[in-house]
Amino acid sequence: MKFLPAIFLAFIATAHATPIKIKDTKGREISVTITAYSKSTVSFEKGGKKFTVPWATFDAASIKLIKSTPLPEAANKRTERSETITLEDGSKKEMTVPAGDILSADGILDLYPGDTIHLEFSKSGETLVKPKVVASVTKPEQTITFHFAVSGGGITLKRTSKIQKTVALDCFEKAVDSEKYTLSQSFFPTAKGQTEEQTWPNKIWHLQMKNIEVTDKTAEQVFNERSRR
Repeated sequence: MKFLPAIFLAFIATAHATPIKIKDTKGREISVTITAYSKSTVSFEKGGKKFTVPWATFDAASIKLIKSTPLPEAANKRTERSETITLEDGSKKEMTVPAGDILSADGILDLYPGDTIHLEFSKSGETLVKPKVVASVTKPEQTITFHFAVSGGGITLKRTSKIQKTVALDCFEKAVDSEKYTLSQSFFPTAKGQTEEQTWPNKIWHLQMKNIEVTDKTAEQVFNERSRR
C-alpha cells in the first residue's frame, strides 16, 4: 500500500520495538515501528525501510500514541542537566552534565554525579555479554546498577549486582579542573551478587568505565590481574 507522498531516508538506528498502528490525516492506517522523533518530524520503519515525515502527517490520536511509545535506545540517552557539587575548600560549583549516549558504541560507560544507570547483559549460553543501558531492572541476574552521587564525604559510586559472577571493569576518573582521565588503581571489581561502594574526593567529577565484562574469576583474581597491567 502506498502511503505518505513525501518521505526520505533517515540515518537512524535499527529499531527493535513493537510495531504500532497509526493513521494519517486521511484515515489511512499502517503498521510501523517508531524509531525517533523531534519537534517537527517522526522517524519510523516500515517493511524494512526507514522514513522521516512531519508530525502533521498523522491524526491526533496517532500523534498521542507515537509520543507515548517508548523509543529504542531511549534509556541510553542522557539529557543535558546541571549539577551543583561542593569542592574540597567548601565552595560550590555548578557543572553541566552533557547530553549524549551513556554507553558508547565502543563500550565505554560515562557516569556523572546524579546518575543511576542500569546495565543489562545479554545471555549467550551461560555467558553474559553485550551490555546495554535499560530503563529499569527486569532481569536482575543479568543486571548491575550504578548510582553515582554527591555524599557528605565526597562523591560515591554504589554498584548493586545480583549477577552470580564477577563484574570487571577499568575505572578512569577525571577531576573538575582537569581534562585528563586517570586509571583508578584502587577500584575493586563487583563480586557476584554483591553491593560495592567507593568514594572519591569532591573534585572527581566524571567517571569512564572501560573493558566491562562478566567473568567466572573471583573479584580478587580480577583485581590482581588488572592491577599488574
